[in-house]
This record gives sequence, structure tokens and C-alpha cells, in this order.
Amino acid sequence: MRWRLRRHDPERDGGLVSETESFLRGQYLDIAFDNDADVPAWVWLSVIAHGNEDVLLRARRWLSDHSGCRPELNGWARVLQHEASEILDTAAAVGWSLQDLQRELLVPLELAVTITPVGPATLSRLVQTMLTDAKARVGIDRG
Repeated sequence: MRWRLRRHDPERDGGLVSETESFLRGQYLDIAFDNDADVPAWVWLSVIAHGNEDVLLRARRWLSDHSGCRPELNGWARVLQHEASEILDTAAAVGWSLQDLQRELLVPLELAVTITPVGPATLSRLVQTMLTDAKARVGIDRG
């Protein structure tokens, strides 16, 4: 593979930096959604893997805030809303900070999902399994 150096383009690079910052704040979904393109699993997961508590609280209302969105996104939106609630509840239940829970469980999952794309139901099951495991580690929900 040959690597080509590209010329520095401040306008393009500024957009890339801005999008990267949005991703790391859990707000990249807004950009992807506005582009009317397909929104891959990792974008939906990035909201809950990187967003602070305010971002997750907004994610819990995503469908109502985006009424009339494309029907094919409804399944993803329902998963986002449910998992945002579950993550906030689990962080409180296990006594971990939201950031610790995200770093330990969700960021590794996000990396896996970029390699092997999944659908909304599978993503939900994966997140639920990780949250159940976190609860089991501290003696909650052993069953």
C-alpha cells in the first residue's frame, strides 16, 4: 500500500477536528443524522460510549426530539434511548462513575463494532450483557 501525503487544507482539517471533537463528546450522531446518510452502529454507540450525563439524558428523548425521522432509524433510536437509561442506572447502581463505566465497557465494545458491524438488536444485547456483567462484579443481579 502506498501512502500519499495530502496537502494541509485548513478548511477541511478544521471540519475533521470539529467532527472528532463531537465524536469524543458523544455528539457525532447529530452530524451523521443531519447528513441523511446511513448511520452505522458505532455512531449510535458513540453517544453512550462518550457522552456525559447531559448527553445521555438527551439521548433518552431522542425519538421525541427527532419526530418524523426516517423510519429505518426508529429501531436504533429505541435502542439508544433504552441503553442510555440503562447506563445511567447501572453507573449509579454499581457505584462507578459514568466515565469509568464507559471506558471499561463501552469504548472496547465500540472498537469491536467498528470492525464487525451489528444491528440494533445485537447492539442492545451486547450492551445489556456488559452491564449485567458489571452488576455481577459488585454483587448486584447475580441471576
